Amino acid sequence: MLPADADLHDAVPTESRGTMRRTAARIGVVAALALSMGVATAVAPPARADEPADGLISSPRANDDEMNYAINLAPGASASDLERAIDLVPSVKGAALASYPEIGTFFAQSATPSFAPDLAAALKDAGIPVHSIGPTRTEGVLYYERVTLPTGAEAPADEAPVAEENIDTPAADTPAAGDPAADDAQSGGLAATRDESASDAADEKIFNWGAETMHAREAGAVSVERAPVTVAVVDSGVEDTHPDLAGRVDTERSVKCSVNGVATQDFYGWRDEFYHGTHVAGIIAANHNDIGIDGIAPEATIVAIQATNDNRLIYPEYVTCAFMWAASHGVDIVNNSYSMDPWVYWSPTDPEQAAGLEAATRSIKYAQGKGLAVIAAAGNEGVSIDTPTIDNGSPTDAPAPTKGRNVEGGIRVPSMLDGVAQVSAVAQAYNVKPGLSLARADFSNYGTTIDFAAPGDQIYSTAPLLFYVSGYAVADGTSMATPHVAGVAALLQSVHPEYTGDQIIDLMKKQAADHYGELNAPWDGKEYRGAGLPDALDAVLKDQPTPVIGQIEYSTDGAQWAPLDGQELSGSLSVRATVSGAVTSARLLVGGQEVATGTPAGGVVTLQADGVDVSSLSGAQSVTVEASGRNSDPRADDDASASAPFTVAGGDDPNEAVVGEWTSDATGWWWRKADGTYPVSEALRINGKVYRFDERGYMVTGWASQGGQWFYYGTSGAQASGWANVGGTWYYLDPVTGAMRTGWLKEGSAWYYLQPSGAMATGWLKEGASWYYLDETGVMVTGDRVIDGVAYSFDSSGRMR
Repeated sequence: MLPADADLHDAVPTESRGTMRRTAARIGVVAALALSMGVATAVAPPARADEPADGLISSPRANDDEMNYAINLAPGASASDLERAIDLVPSVKGAALASYPEIGTFFAQSATPSFAPDLAAALKDAGIPVHSIGPTRTEGVLYYERVTLPTGAEAPADEAPVAEENIDTPAADTPAAGDPAADDAQSGGLAATRDESASDAADEKIFNWGAETMHAREAGAVSVERAPVTVAVVDSGVEDTHPDLAGRVDTERSVKCSVNGVATQDFYGWRDEFYHGTHVAGIIAANHNDIGIDGIAPEATIVAIQATNDNRLIYPEYVTCAFMWAASHGVDIVNNSYSMDPWVYWSPTDPEQAAGLEAATRSIKYAQGKGLAVIAAAGNEGVSIDTPTIDNGSPTDAPAPTKGRNVEGGIRVPSMLDGVAQVSAVAQAYNVKPGLSLARADFSNYGTTIDFAAPGDQIYSTAPLLFYVSGYAVADGTSMATPHVAGVAALLQSVHPEYTGDQIIDLMKKQAADHYGELNAPWDGKEYRGAGLPDALDAVLKDQPTPVIGQIEYSTDGAQWAPLDGQELSGSLSVRATVSGAVTSARLLVGGQEVATGTPAGGVVTLQADGVDVSSLSGAQSVTVEASGRNSDPRADDDASASAPFTVAGGDDPNEAVVGEWTSDATGWWWRKADGTYPVSEALRINGKVYRFDERGYMVTGWASQGGQWFYYGTSGAQASGWANVGGTWYYLDPVTGAMRTGWLKEGSAWYYLQPSGAMATGWLKEGASWYYLDETGVMVTGDRVIDGVAYSFDSSGRMR
């Protein structure tokens, strides 16, 4: 089994997080993509009353290695202030890198030890207010990140770029990061892969238990209109040529941010040379193609944002680049299966850390302000993330981390930033049937600030073919749990394209609560469940957008219209109503008879029926609008209806036999009208009840079909409605039209299932890949139930867990 973690930082206990020399070669143990993220509970304030008036400025460095710096202007600084600030960088022997006027932040590189205080002084002299200036890391930039610096700031000759390569490379006996041999050396060989090809897998559910638990395949089979959705995977890159990701990665919008945080779209720049990003992408969006695995949202588009350097580290300039890119390139959801380096917890008041924290925070808040949902991993140290006090794993880019570092008030990025949804990892308890018993994976961080729990143990997903023969790998970690949640968020966004990221997260919490009971209560008091377990099928069935039905109106002259509700009407008139919003079709009924249908034109259905003769009706009647939503699944809650009652004033109902009498002979009964005629092949309302007469004029009893629908007439000949017991079997007839219903039926708070024959089902029912149980009265069972001596559990939607 792999180490308890599959984030690049995954599964490394804080106490044992060693140098990059130790961690860079481990499959789930690289100190950049693994301290997975958390929910928004704290955020670095843009300015504090106890901060220096001139901003938080780092001290001069002890060496002249090239270093990258984050520069954040004070709130209220203008775009022109930012331009002037950038222009001042060469004067203090630095070179400007990426800049973001939207958030008042830019980055620079310098080999001058006093660069931060020198630039602060220059900005002060220029009247440019500063929030913070400080390094983005503790070790100098990697050789390939060095840029040309102003004269006098170049690196000494004895520190040529070639020498720099040895600073953070693995030891001689340790395979290089990204080399498959690294996994052999540090994680039990190819324990993270399967040797046989995915297409030969006898039962992919064995390896795809997370998607099965969250009903991904069932969700994919639901016929519902889905808007395009884009998920950014901020990670080690994505292998877009993988057959299970064919067509899922947008190569035009994918980008590399891991060289000084400067966005580049080199052909190979954003492609995965490790495994982590490809693994994450597969969990989110792998095709449902009967090979390998099923992604949670197989129609989602992936934008790969490569944000790890050669040492698998993710620095603030990379994170800032990633979020600013996502915010401006049509991304809806951002998956973050990492923790920002080099600090596990960043201090908003330490001048050596404040600037990097502020830059990343600003970019994430900017993306959230643009409507993006940010999902992040809670981490894999097995510790509480509510009130961190001690960190033994930082800085992650130093030869050795500092032990016992006090981090009270510290912030994990991005997991502890406001509005970020934090995900813990669950495992299958006792190796039982998937979904029946879920508990916190022992490596997963926990706490009351967790937002969601999701599968993160022994997760089988896509991996680069260059390093994994089968193209698949098994990994553990909150890094694996996070994309399960991001996938559900993508499904919700596809159904609710008008929602902001905050609204998507809130709706996901509402739905996850329905599956809270599927998560075992923590026996050790380590709360990990958050709002609950998100579910893919719920995302496409529940809380669906519904049609909006406008006022029902009538007119007697086609020119003047008035509300129909409560009116006393007679004669011929016109009736109309409009339906907008999430509507695919609608129909208009008068007295239970369909008089008009329509489909959207410009997003609106206009229903109008002219020449409606209400004198054919009598007494209390109604006009009803029935509108179908975007979801064709009968279990979906997306249809709508509205009625307006009216009373027929005077007049006789041609279909109401006011004068006549029942007559019979040896063949049967018929209705003889006063004029001696009798109805033939029609339905007639007699004394308030509907009767049907055949082509000979005899009253029909039993089942009768008309217009593709079935109706039932009792022994008295009267048309049945509502529940009807026929020959010991229950059927349901529409209360208005009398037509037999099939499929799922909700009556009050109870759900029933009517088979294609119309017969009410009882006992076990398999619908798609899910099992349901209907008791002896036909009611769908939820919760715990003992059936034939065996205990079963059913979720709030009736699916067996």
